Amino acid sequence: PNAKSVQGHPVHYMVQIDNRGTRKTVYRALLSALYNNGRIKNKRYCFVDYDERSRTPGNDFEALYKSCTGGAIVIRYNDEISKKGEFANRGMEIIRTLCEIAMKYRNRVLTIICLPRTAEQTKQTFLSYCGDTSFVEIYEDIIYGERAATYLKNRAKEYKIRPDKNLTEFLKTDD
Repeated sequence: PNAKSVQGHPVHYMVQIDNRGTRKTVYRALLSALYNNGRIKNKRYCFVDYDERSRTPGNDFEALYKSCTGGAIVIRYNDEISKKGEFANRGMEIIRTLCEIAMKYRNRVLTIICLPRTAEQTKQTFLSYCGDTSFVEIYEDIIYGERAATYLKNRAKEYKIRPDKNLTEFLKTDD
């Protein structure tokens, strides 16, 4: 009864999944769970797509954040940043601006950043521009061969069913 309501967002989210449909399913499930648990105050969310060819975000992007107070913004950044050359590229400028605005509203608007699974440099760029903001990372881990067979055997054991021997043997040889 003496507990105070938490203000702001202690963490934001970074989703790294290649398939856009799967990524969409993940961030929608995440938003639903956060709303049902009172972490976001309304169901309003907006998504924006950016890549290195996009215009640098400006006042319209900030207005979008203001309009989503109590909700969330999903930033889908669809490129990998390259470190070629000695000059900052356009993608880094876009990410810097996205992060400045997101950090300005981080206590009022939840941010979910979606990236391709292999965009490690882009992820590091976002994290560096977001300062001390904490992110929960959600990513897909593709497994093959023996690891896949072991995973399926463990899942079968968990559900008390017999694993399909032909399938697990096939996975072991399919590297």
